Amino acid sequence: MITDGLIVLLLGMTVVFAFLIALTTVISLLSRVLRNHAREEEGFLMGEAQKKQERRKAAAERLKQPNSFPSTSPQTLGSHDPQTLTAVITAALNLHRRR
Repeated sequence: MITDGLIVLLLGMTVVFAFLIALTTVISLLSRVLRNHAREEEGFLMGEAQKKQERRKAAAERLKQPNSFPSTSPQTLGSHDPQTLTAVITAALNLHRRR
C-alpha cells in the first residue's frame, strides 16, 4: 500500500519534471527562432517613437512662436455675439464626440 503511493508519487513527479523540461526547451527554441523578428520590430518601434518625439518638438516650437494661437483675452471673447459663441461651442462639442 505504501509502495503503491510511492510509485504514484514518483510517476507524478517524473511526468511534471518531463513536462517542465519540454516546456523550457520549446520556449528556448522559439526564442532563438524569433530573435531576428524581435530585433526588427524593436527597430521599427524605436523609429516610430523618434518620429513622435520630433512631431512633439515641432508642435512645441509652433506654440512658442508669437500669434501661433488665438488670444483668449476677455476683450477678444466678448467681441462676438452670444449666438456665434453658442454655435462654435456646439460645433466643437459635436466634433469631440465624433472622435
